[in-house]
Amino acid sequence: MSHLNALSLSQKYSLWNRALAEYFFSKDSNERTIYLTISPKSLAAACEKYLENQLSPQEAQQDFINVVSDAYHRRVLSYSAGLRVFCGEDENGFPKCIAFLALCVLAAYRMHSDKQVSAKAYYPRLAEILKCNLEGNYPKGFNTEEFEKLWILLNNWLQRTKSASLAMPDNDARKKYIALPLTHVPLRQVDIEKLPEFFAWAGYNPGQIAPTNKLEKDIKEWGKSYFTSSGKQALADKRLKAVIAQINNELEMWDGEFNDSYGRRSASVEILLDFVRRQSFFSFLPKCPDSFPISFDCEELSLESNGEGWYDPISLAEKNGRDLREGFSWAAKSNNIEFVLKRAGCSAITLAPSSNYTGFVSHRSLPYGIACNVLVHEDCISDAKEYLEEVSSSNLNTIRHKGFPDGWSLFRNVKAQRYETNVPTGLESLYVESTVDIVLSGGLRLGKKSAWLLGAPPRLIITGLQQGQQPKIDGIPVNISEDGTLAGLSHLMQPGVHFIEVGSLRKKIEIVEPQINFIHGKHNLNPIHVTDSHIALPPGNWTIIGANPGEIAQATYESQQGVIVKSSFQAVWAIEVSWTSGARVVYLAKSPYYPQLSKLFTTNNRIGTEIEYWTSLVYNAAIRRPKFASIYNKEKSLNLQVIWKAYMQAAKKIKRGQKRRRR
Repeated sequence: MSHLNALSLSQKYSLWNRALAEYFFSKDSNERTIYLTISPKSLAAACEKYLENQLSPQEAQQDFINVVSDAYHRRVLSYSAGLRVFCGEDENGFPKCIAFLALCVLAAYRMHSDKQVSAKAYYPRLAEILKCNLEGNYPKGFNTEEFEKLWILLNNWLQRTKSASLAMPDNDARKKYIALPLTHVPLRQVDIEKLPEFFAWAGYNPGQIAPTNKLEKDIKEWGKSYFTSSGKQALADKRLKAVIAQINNELEMWDGEFNDSYGRRSASVEILLDFVRRQSFFSFLPKCPDSFPISFDCEELSLESNGEGWYDPISLAEKNGRDLREGFSWAAKSNNIEFVLKRAGCSAITLAPSSNYTGFVSHRSLPYGIACNVLVHEDCISDAKEYLEEVSSSNLNTIRHKGFPDGWSLFRNVKAQRYETNVPTGLESLYVESTVDIVLSGGLRLGKKSAWLLGAPPRLIITGLQQGQQPKIDGIPVNISEDGTLAGLSHLMQPGVHFIEVGSLRKKIEIVEPQINFIHGKHNLNPIHVTDSHIALPPGNWTIIGANPGEIAQATYESQQGVIVKSSFQAVWAIEVSWTSGARVVYLAKSPYYPQLSKLFTTNNRIGTEIEYWTSLVYNAAIRRPKFASIYNKEKSLNLQVIWKAYMQAAKKIKRGQKRRRR
C-alpha cells in the first residue's frame, strides 16, 4: 500500500481501524446484529472504499496482517499493559480494538477444514499471522480475559453509538474465547472459496444484494452437496444467520469470475445501454479479469481487451433477446486453459450509471435516489410496471424501438424513492438498494486511476442519499439535482486533488492538466514534421492530437464564436467527446498521418502521462460512435474511417501494453 509507506505505525493502524469501522458499521441496514465477516475480499473492499487504494484481495490481506502484527509487537509485546493498549477510542472516535479483533477473525477464517474447533487449531493460526511464537497454548502476550473484554467493549460501543449489537456467542458456548472470533466466520476459507460456483449456479449477478429468504433457500439446497461437513452443520443450526451475512458480503464483492465444475475460468457479461443523439444502443459488455487472455476468440465472436478490466463492447442485436431471457455462454481456449464468458437468464435488468463505463451498465439491484433504466421482458411487464411505480411513486410507461432485443421493453428514468420488501418473483434484480455510494460517471478518465483531464471531469452521482445528508466537495456543501447528480461542479474546474464526501463515505479524484512536453527522443518515437500553428475550431471542448502518442494540446482561447488551439506539432485530429451527444472528430491534415508506435514498447518502463491522455481521448471518442469531418473537405479522398481505425487500434494496443505491465 504505497501511500501508507511514509506514515507512522500509529497512523497506519488508525487508517485500517477506521476503514473497517466504516465498512462494517456504516452500512444502512435493517439488520441490527453486526458480523465482522473478515476475508481477503472484504479487506480489499474496505481498502478501496475508505483508504482510496485499489489492491487485490491477497495484497490487502498481506498489508493488513503486516500493519496489525507490527502494532501487536510494538504495543503489546513491548509494554506490560498487554491487550489493554487496545482499549479506548482513537482520534476518529472508533474503538482502537477493531483492527486487532478483525485480525483475530481472519485467523478463524483461515482455519480451512479443521474438523474440530479447538485451541490447538485456532491459536497456532493466530500466532502465525501475529508473527510471534506460542507461549504455552497462546500467542506470546495474549491474555484470554483481556481478549474477551475487547469484544465486550466493542459491543457496548455499537449499542451506544449505532443502536446495534455485535454478534456474540451464547453464554454457555464451549471454548468461549475462540467462539468469539469464530462466531463471525461460520464458513471457513475452504467453503468461502466455493461460493463463486454457488453464485453462478443460483443465477446471481456480480455484486447483487440477494433477498435473505431466497439466499437461504438456495444455499441450503446447494450447500448440502458441496460444503464441507462443518459448513453443512453451520447451515443446519443457529449459525445460519451468520452464514447468510457472510455469503451476502461475499456476493456483494464478487466480480463474476469463478471456476466452473469443468475447471474452466468464467467471468460475467454485463449489458451496456448508451444514448447517442437520442437513440438507444444496447451492447454486450464482457468483463476481462486479469487472469483472462487479452484476445478472446471463439466461434461466435472475437473480443479484444481494452486494458481496463473489460473487453470492448459488442452490439446487442434484436435476435439476442432470447439470449438475455434464457442465458448464454461463450467459450475460448488460451495456453491450454479454457475460459468462459456467460450471463444468466433473467426477466429484468437494472441499467444504472456506472463508474466503470459511460452510459448505463447492468447493475445488481435498483439504486435508491438516482435515475436508472430498467429493461423488462414482455412476460412480466405488468408485474414490473406495478412494482416500479410503487417504489418510484410515479406513473411509468415502457418504450420499444427498432433495434431493441426481441421481447424486451424499456422503462426510462426510474428513480426509486421508497423501499419495498416484497419484490415479485423473477424480478429480484429490481430490489431497491439503500447503500450510499458515489458514482463517478463519464469525463475523460486516465486509465484505471482516479484522475480526469482538466475540462472533462466526471458527473458525480450519489446513490442511497437519505434525508438530511449533505454532499460536500472539498468540505463545501453542494446541491443535488433531481436525478441524483451533484450540481455546480466549479470546484472540479481547478487542477489538483479533490474530495467528495457523503456522510462517512469519501472518494478522492484528481483533476490533471496536460503536461505538454514533446521531446520526441524521450520515448524514442519517429519524429514527424513539427509546425507552430494555430487552429480555429467551432465552439466546443476540443482537444488536438498528433500522430505520436502523447502529442496533445487544448484551447488557448475560447469565445462564443469558437476556440483557438495552438500546437507545436503536426496536428492530425481535433476531438470533442460529449457524454450526452456523442463525439466529433475532425481531420486537420492535408494528407494521411498514421500513428507512430514502432518504438513505444521497446522498454518495460511505464508509459508517460501524456500518452495516457492521448490513448484515453482516442478510445473514449471511438466508443461514442463519432461524427467525422475534415477541414479540407477531403473526407472521401482521405478515407477518414481507415485513418481513424488505425488510431483506434493504436489506442487499444497501448492499453493492452499497460495491462501486460501490470501483470
